[in-house]
Amino acid sequence: MKSPTIRIVDFSGGTDFHQSLAATRSLIASTAATYEWCDDEHYLPSEPLAHVESVVSDQQDILTAALHAETLVLHLASHMHGRGEGEPAFYGRGGEIPVATVAGWLKEQSRGIYAGCVYVDGCNGGTRKFISAMRDCLEWPVTYIASRRMVTEPECTLFAANFYGSLLQRKGKGLDPVDRTKAAAERAQEAYEAATGSVCPFRVETVKPSKAARAAFRVT
Repeated sequence: MKSPTIRIVDFSGGTDFHQSLAATRSLIASTAATYEWCDDEHYLPSEPLAHVESVVSDQQDILTAALHAETLVLHLASHMHGRGEGEPAFYGRGGEIPVATVAGWLKEQSRGIYAGCVYVDGCNGGTRKFISAMRDCLEWPVTYIASRRMVTEPECTLFAANFYGSLLQRKGKGLDPVDRTKAAAERAQEAYEAATGSVCPFRVETVKPSKAARAAFRVT
């Protein structure tokens, strides 16, 4: 079975999240690594449990391609506007990128986000306002992971470690990608709370495409 892809997309254009995202990439690579015993009594690397890709940009063509390419987990990193006045948005190097604008880019290509899980790694990406906007970007239902409040880099890093550590404990052969990622995220919540003694800031739910997205991406 082909190993799935985990794609980290940094909307900031490379201006933030360096340490947290570097730790996450390293964690995925090391946790997904597998080895085979050879006849000469040595272990050699074999096909990993997952491949990790990293996209750092705030440019339309690059982001659009990264968002609609198939992946098990689409990990979106950015400062985000999800509360108060103004429309939900990611923050790029040149300023705000409204979620509605991103949805428009995807509709131009007739391809929405096609992932088992959308992991929104930033502040306020789990508000009703932000989720409602993100539904216009989805081609299929996804496990949606995000926080409804401000989060710190240490909080993000700890949850990511728990989530990917749980997700990559087994290959997931025969498991539905949404069910697989949701179960891993719920285990990550429990591990976070056991480690910190506080409520995990990241919420987990299944989010479906909006009516507009179903029409744009021809979802039946």
